[in-house]
Amino acid sequence: MTLMIDDLVFDVFLKIVGYLEVDDVIRLRQARTLSTRLKSMTSERAVWDSLYRTSTSLQRPPGPHPSQTRQNLEHILIRSHAVRRNMIQRSEPTRCRVLEVSGTETLLLADRWAVTRSAETIICCNLNASDLEEPYETVVWEADVKEGCVFSSMDCSDVTSYDGVKYAFITLEQRARMPPPSHPFSIGSVELIVFRVDMEDLGKRIKAEEIYRSSCLLEGSSSAVFSTLSPGALLVHWSNTNDRSFVWRLGTLDRYVNPTVIPNHNLTETEEEKRWAPYQVLSRTHLFVVRPYMDNSNDDAPRTRTRLSALPLATVHAGTPHVCASGVIDRCYMRDVSILRDSVADLTTGETEVVLIGLRIFVATGSTEHQDMLIIARLIIPPCHNHQSGDESELTLDGAEELKIHMQTVVHFPFSADCILVQPSWMGCSMFTFAIEKTQGARIGAVQVVYDDETQEATAICTSNVDCMGVVQDDFAHRQAKLLSSENEIWSGRICYEYNIGPGEETDDGTVSVPKMLCVLDFA
Repeated sequence: MTLMIDDLVFDVFLKIVGYLEVDDVIRLRQARTLSTRLKSMTSERAVWDSLYRTSTSLQRPPGPHPSQTRQNLEHILIRSHAVRRNMIQRSEPTRCRVLEVSGTETLLLADRWAVTRSAETIICCNLNASDLEEPYETVVWEADVKEGCVFSSMDCSDVTSYDGVKYAFITLEQRARMPPPSHPFSIGSVELIVFRVDMEDLGKRIKAEEIYRSSCLLEGSSSAVFSTLSPGALLVHWSNTNDRSFVWRLGTLDRYVNPTVIPNHNLTETEEEKRWAPYQVLSRTHLFVVRPYMDNSNDDAPRTRTRLSALPLATVHAGTPHVCASGVIDRCYMRDVSILRDSVADLTTGETEVVLIGLRIFVATGSTEHQDMLIIARLIIPPCHNHQSGDESELTLDGAEELKIHMQTVVHFPFSADCILVQPSWMGCSMFTFAIEKTQGARIGAVQVVYDDETQEATAICTSNVDCMGVVQDDFAHRQAKLLSSENEIWSGRICYEYNIGPGEETDDGTVSVPKMLCVLDFA
């Protein structure tokens, strides 16, 4: 007796789906002999729920959530599958668009807008306009020009939360115009402003609401803002002589809420460490502060080190941040750190495991050339015990337990990339892009990294050039192109770069505004 697949009861068919890939189901749907019953079974939410859980080689936001429909799960998986095929296997974008922008910097936000900062305005351009439409521009915010202020720094971030809600933020620094050269260290007022972008009303115009503002007096001109976003929290690092970070729980950001403030200088043991800026990473359970530094305690042989400190997010959100564990990686300069696989708790030991991904910069003795290595760090964080409540001013490394760190080198780059963009992930699969600029071998490449929970190791697939037609290579080799951003939403498949098309003009604040072409490559 022959048993056809559409003769199976649904529960048995669902067990078979657990062994299939997304493209298997896609091909099954495209079969000419597909029966009405089989088509109906492949349209059940339970099928795409199962595929979402087992598609470990595809990038996807945290999920599946009960609130996600079958159409939503299917859309994410099919698009992620298309991105992997077009970017890694075919190395060919499906669409390329070019538009003119001018300003100091341009960033990609929510896979939808190009956000451009000039001295006096923040402008958003809708990248999802059709080929027949002019990209629609919106002025998001204007500097307090009458007060003599300009925008001096900007960052953008977006994420899908643990409960399936989309969040996007624009973080700005506004300050008095740069001091004259004769007084480079004059004291001026600087403001941090955070906007939440409305992701429910996605019309042609972007809608953004101010949710936080802070100011300080700053000596000197070195200052910048950086935002880090996880599916559960937002962190804004205000890097200057005060060096503070601000942390919010995502669920509270529908209104003006004061954050927990982290004084980053407190998370060091030596004066050498304080001179180096930290990277900060958010998981479901912890805030990680990653600080690479040069240890000069031995004058004959200074060496690089990286300190990793773990703060339970529960203590951060409660306003009593506490370092539960800390560790140092010797002879390692680790930078551009992100989450690869989110927190997993051991209910027996109380330990939490998190996997980070980042770059290790290696410089051989006697050489001035550096080599980039893609590495992962599997962290084992002990449970937090006997913490005495206190505010952020009391935050130190005192009493921190040992943080267990297991390292793996995933990729040795045989070249020195000018720009490498490492994207955060939460489900164990990440894509990152790199650019080699201003050489005969100029190009953009991509690497996909997949973490295996069973082997506790990561594997990588690399394509050295995502542009089989040579257009991107020509822009980088002859037009001084620069890689800007790569798929903020981890399954979107969108890469942006820019190149200058004319001489720059110096603005009143001393910065240079240059007309540029923004190139958008889509791989979905």
